[in-house]
Amino acid sequence: FIAGDGTNDVVRDEVRRTAQIQTSDLGPDTVAQQEKLSAIVRTDAEQGIVEVLPVSGPFDRTAPLHLTLAHPTRSEADLSLVLEPDELGWRTQAKIDASHDWKVELGPQDGRWRLRGRLPKQQQATHLRPSVQAP
Repeated sequence: FIAGDGTNDVVRDEVRRTAQIQTSDLGPDTVAQQEKLSAIVRTDAEQGIVEVLPVSGPFDRTAPLHLTLAHPTRSEADLSLVLEPDELGWRTQAKIDASHDWKVELGPQDGRWRLRGRLPKQQQATHLRPSVQAP
């Protein structure tokens, strides 16, 4: 019998295995940390929108952003959205299922940097940060 706490999330990163060690590319996370990037992702079920609001760092406010909402256990339910710049940040039309948590990943189309977070079920916003922290 094996017990768990229900947090067996699927790993979306490309992982390489060397001997018994698994590694993944943290380059985009490091760039986001060095540039001190952070943002808020907000959903609005009534209006059917998802928007990203910059919090800190030098975002390119003229370029679209790529947002991935990953289901914690079922990859076929994952959503991939392109958000276009608007007056406050970036926005797109989309309805998000709030009945479960989402793993959230945000970055530019070229993948140069990456922010991550978790949108808990029934919550309408979350703060995205780099996965790596300053030493």
